[in-house]
Amino acid sequence: MPNTSVEISFGSRRVGAGCPAYIVAELACAHEGDIDFALNWIDAAAQANADAVKFQAFTADGLVVPGHELHAAYRRFEFDTAQWERLAEHARERKLGVLVDVFEPYSLTVAEAIAADALKVHSTNVTNPMFLERVAALDLPVIVGTGGTSKVELQAAVEVFRRHGTPIAMMHGFQGYPTADAD
Repeated sequence: MPNTSVEISFGSRRVGAGCPAYIVAELACAHEGDIDFALNWIDAAAQANADAVKFQAFTADGLVVPGHELHAAYRRFEFDTAQWERLAEHARERKLGVLVDVFEPYSLTVAEAIAADALKVHSTNVTNPMFLERVAALDLPVIVGTGGTSKVELQAAVEVFRRHGTPIAMMHGFQGYPTADAD
């Protein structure tokens, strides 16, 4: 039987069986490109006793092609690297860990620039081995989103991270409700 009590560390915090819950406050795109809102949100996460914040770093061009109906919205939600650095510094001043949702090459650059404690790979990238190789090369713990992926796809992704010795955790998110028992 596989060992299911494995621990993983996000920065200085261990997560796993026997460890306290690790509470991650996710900003996602709720900031809508407003740096002051994002800074206030970090303050709220600290006040709520979260352990870490998770940012979604991306560029509109890295997510969708120009002309896509969401391109303009994604463009409004972008921060530049200096803004991400400011947000990460603000979080650390409040004793919060910093995680980054990585979607495309720019987000990997941001994760490096802000010295992220861990990364999260969205399930849409589970089947992108070239991107997973780049994620693994950063030598950080990785949370892998599993929603909507098959067992075979997850096994292939896990193998990429195992080859690099990358600590991973799986996070399942529902793609439809209720999820079929077979999924």
